Amino acid sequence: MSTSTTRKTLLINLGISIIPWLLIISGWIGLKTNPFNQPDGLILIGNCLYGLMSLVAFPTYLHQWLQEGRETSSLVKGLTIFYGFWLLVLISLAVLTFEIIPFRLVPDWLVTMLYYI
Repeated sequence: MSTSTTRKTLLINLGISIIPWLLIISGWIGLKTNPFNQPDGLILIGNCLYGLMSLVAFPTYLHQWLQEGRETSSLVKGLTIFYGFWLLVLISLAVLTFEIIPFRLVPDWLVTMLYYI
């Protein structure tokens, strides 16, 4: 990957990632200042946006990593791991939201951790 391609890829990923982070941070601030306006919904929407982005980005970067082998840049490896993490968060939130696994079977610390990621 050339330097301009790497820089362009990084800027595109940072630009796309700003909106979910703004939602998550707004939700955290809202929870601290006024918890009656349901700001936890902003956190959930931000996490879901990251998860939906990772549904597309993770297979793309994983395919690129597998095609290039040892010559894969650290940017592609890092983005693959980053989007893979958010894909796991999305799957976990979907399982808990749609109660595929009942809440009584899930430990409280795990629900709290997923909720505030």
